[in-house]
Amino acid sequence: RDSAAALSAEDRDLVNAYIRGINDYVEKHLFMLPLQYWLTWTSFEPYTVEDVVSVFKLIGFSTTMDYVSELIGEEMLDRVGPERALRYLVSNNEFEETVIINDEELKQAGLYDAKMNSTIRNVDPSMFRKRFQNPAPAAKEDVKPVYRLGGIDEIFWRELMDFGTGAKGSNSWVIHGNYTASGKPLLANDPHLANSAPSIWYQLVLKVGNQTVIGASVAGTPGVAIGRNDFIAWGITTIVGDNADLFIETLTEDQTSYIYEGKQYPLQAREEEIKVRFGGVHKETFYSTRNGPLLKGYDARHVPLLRYPLISTRNYSFAWTGRITKETQFKAVPKMCFAKTVKEFEEALKVFTLNSNILFATVDGDIGYFSAGVFVKRSHYDNEHFAKNGSSSQDVWREFITPKDLVLVKNPKRGYIVTANNKITSDNIRTGLSANMFSTARARRATDLILDRMSKNRKFDVEYMRKMQMDTVDFYAVETVRNLIKIHKRNKQKFKNLNHDKIESVLRPFSNWDADLTVDSFEATIWAVWQKLFHKHLFRNDGFTEAERERIAMSVYLEQYQFARFREWATSDPKEIDDVVCQAPASNEDEAEQRPRCIYAVLKSLEQTYDYLRANYGEDQSNWAWGAVRKMVHPYVPFTEIPFVKSLFTIQEPAGGNSRALNVAIYDETKNFNGVHSTNFRMVVDMGNLDSSFYTIDTGISENPFSPNFDDQRDLHSIGKTIPMVPFGKSKEKFSVTTLVRE
Repeated sequence: RDSAAALSAEDRDLVNAYIRGINDYVEKHLFMLPLQYWLTWTSFEPYTVEDVVSVFKLIGFSTTMDYVSELIGEEMLDRVGPERALRYLVSNNEFEETVIINDEELKQAGLYDAKMNSTIRNVDPSMFRKRFQNPAPAAKEDVKPVYRLGGIDEIFWRELMDFGTGAKGSNSWVIHGNYTASGKPLLANDPHLANSAPSIWYQLVLKVGNQTVIGASVAGTPGVAIGRNDFIAWGITTIVGDNADLFIETLTEDQTSYIYEGKQYPLQAREEEIKVRFGGVHKETFYSTRNGPLLKGYDARHVPLLRYPLISTRNYSFAWTGRITKETQFKAVPKMCFAKTVKEFEEALKVFTLNSNILFATVDGDIGYFSAGVFVKRSHYDNEHFAKNGSSSQDVWREFITPKDLVLVKNPKRGYIVTANNKITSDNIRTGLSANMFSTARARRATDLILDRMSKNRKFDVEYMRKMQMDTVDFYAVETVRNLIKIHKRNKQKFKNLNHDKIESVLRPFSNWDADLTVDSFEATIWAVWQKLFHKHLFRNDGFTEAERERIAMSVYLEQYQFARFREWATSDPKEIDDVVCQAPASNEDEAEQRPRCIYAVLKSLEQTYDYLRANYGEDQSNWAWGAVRKMVHPYVPFTEIPFVKSLFTIQEPAGGNSRALNVAIYDETKNFNGVHSTNFRMVVDMGNLDSSFYTIDTGISENPFSPNFDDQRDLHSIGKTIPMVPFGKSKEKFSVTTLVRE
């Protein structure tokens, strides 16, 4: 409400034009409300400015990941201690580092500082043992009666966290015209969000006067989020940057006040009315400290997170840059959509508040990158991956990184830029922006494909860009499967109690495998099953629940650490601090005595893979094909959850790839291998021939399951076929694309 009220008159006019279109359509043209309205006995309420702002804020929250690493970090500190927690939650990219902007380009941008690396990496484990030794609470003030603080776990965590903490990601790359067939830049973009039917994205042609913008948008927000006009094209990927914190708060005994610098301050209460079905209203009171709303008393029963369910009894408050009241996103988007020069586009980027890597390309031949968003400027980095102390001023937010200190690079000498949610720069950036960022296999794979084609002096075209988007190679698996073979060969004689015939049978297909997770690859299934079973050996005796430890083990936050260890163990035994992460069940004395523990866990999980494959898929390897054991699933909520109609409303198809492939297909291995996050939208723009550009979405643009446009793009999208990205009048396709005209 505050953000909506703070919109400028110009921004409000644009949002209202969008709102009027929605409300007018429902009132005059919609024959029947969607089934979900009837199921919940609710009616349509006119869409408002506050609704638009809320949807945008939810998108921003869903692409915020920093606090998730802090949740995991705190649980690690409690269960395994600071030395081990710091070892496992590394952000220095031990396995490999692919950054968006190199140091030479950073220097040209005026943001290079060689001293920052040592500042960021100077972490003393002992500081975590004493950081919350606060002075005794001050004398009680006159406070209000006791209030229950547990309501937010049911509302905030249960309903939003599954959307908010699923794996977010995207790929985008741009090639300079010096390397393209048309002589002008090529730009590709494919965002990855949770699968759904209808798709999160819908294609849009927006006409205002004589200007046309084409691309994709998210239902509920105005403008084209990803797309092109006649001058410029742009793509977006999420910056996994520092825009949120969890603060551990100290409350008074009656839980009506919090302690800050030895003084008591009353909790700020806000009551919200939440409308529920059958016309009811649920009232919920939310409590906040100076840092943000309290998230108190959640556990695994209340937090069905897709990947990170954690139990905690702490009083966490949630600080997030998305809580800023003066929201300028609705100023940025229309200015981006109708920019006619690079300068106009850059001015729009400076007020773009969603944390995003934005690539752009123009018909004049320019390419560029900007790190958009609102990020915290830190005074110290020693607790970057952990919750902050809400009772002390040491961690308080004092300022944000200003737009002029964000990264802007144009026309780099190398002729290309790749973003795939990877680290923006080395730690030598003077603002510390990259301090908590990881590299990604997707960024490395895209970079390698580009460099390989450049080395052969072959020009890039739309078709090659499309093939890159459909690539299903797991770059980290390329080396790791060879390392597994080496680990077994080196340690075979140490473990007589293992069935090495089974292990060799599992490893044999890896010797010539290119780590391509195609739908026909049975090696891909072996790889996925082994990872799942190996993760079950980690953190067994550290006090985590099974759901916690498995999701922590499979999380992106331990990815660099794990793959670096497999490389290390191929030639040497594990260090003790690493070996203790692999733990046998306390009841199994024989396994508990095996040393090195992690080498045994690697080999034991290979042996278990042999049995798992046959027990679940049979002896015939043709039944192990990756596309046979898993599907890409697009749920139509809530009907997908109703057993007797589930098959009628769930869209699914065979799928290759995994979380590290360019053609992303993320699954929750604790449940099954079905893809739940994927490439929801694909776009390639040729600035030399705009009419040869294309786009597709993963299902269709209609919310009506009985409409032909509900899933008419699924088959095209899943196999990489395309729809021309042209104004409606030029298109010969039968697929439905939304066209909005403002007179």
